Amino acid sequence: MARFTGLWPNHQNFSMGRHRMKKLLVLATLLALPVGALAETFNYTGAAQAFTVPAGVTSVTIEARGAQGGEVTGYSPYPQGGLGATMIGTFDVNPGDELTIAVGGRGNPDPSSSGGGGGSGVSLSGVPLVIAGGGAGVDFQDPLYAGQHAVVTETGVSGSGGGAGGTAGAAGGNTTYNGVNISQGGNGWNDGSSGSFGLDGTSPITTYTAGSFGLGGGGGSVGYGLCNCGGGGGGYSGGGSGGTNNSGGGGGSYNAGTDQANTPGVNAGDGLVIISYVSTAPAPTATPVPTLPLYGLILTALGLLAVAGRRLRVSAKRS
Repeated sequence: MARFTGLWPNHQNFSMGRHRMKKLLVLATLLALPVGALAETFNYTGAAQAFTVPAGVTSVTIEARGAQGGEVTGYSPYPQGGLGATMIGTFDVNPGDELTIAVGGRGNPDPSSSGGGGGSGVSLSGVPLVIAGGGAGVDFQDPLYAGQHAVVTETGVSGSGGGAGGTAGAAGGNTTYNGVNISQGGNGWNDGSSGSFGLDGTSPITTYTAGSFGLGGGGGSVGYGLCNCGGGGGGYSGGGSGGTNNSGGGGGSYNAGTDQANTPGVNAGDGLVIISYVSTAPAPTATPVPTLPLYGLILTALGLLAVAGRRLRVSAKRS
């Protein structure tokens, strides 16, 4: 007796396969959607960096942290230098905008009088968005000067017994000892919208430090016996150099954003910039799932095959 076994999968198997395909397509669509906020972190490099606003992004939140002043290495308790400020704000942007980032470097160390740290910040088309001031360098004889830390106001801090703090984006004042030994205040915004190196301390006899990079750069110091002056911190406006046997002043800061969160004298080490955003770009269109017409055709074919099978069985019995 002949028997028809069929060549097509049964209805139950086809239905299970169709539902699995739906689940896979939904999963693929979900994976293509933006998930939460994205963030890019910029560390100290000693040069300007760039960030291009992605498609679909109209707002960014920027966190800038100024660098710390340098360490005193020759005298206990080894003062570590003034701390940098942290500035956070939210800013309206357009896709394709290119933001310029300058991350401050920690002030240079010295056996007795260290250099100032650089400010960290972000600008757009030569206009500052946010700048976090850097901490000042310190002298081992003046390790507790309260003004060594960066502030969240725009004016830099004056050095202890030394140079005046900068205002309106200007550098802090320097200190000259015996005409040729010069400790520097920190640079400000006016010294370079893409960042700058602070001026080096100078001395023909004793130790001195180079300026550090930032927005603006930290000032260099002059060491033991001939000034003992800590360098000023960089920032929107620079901090002043310390006077004889004294520590420098911290840099000023700037924030043009909304939803601000600003903290003076908190960051240790090199500076940092973090840019966070959420994309509103449309998700890609998913491939359509096979619909009822195709499913109906398959069922019709299965039905015809079933009828053919019955006819074959009846024919076999008659023969």
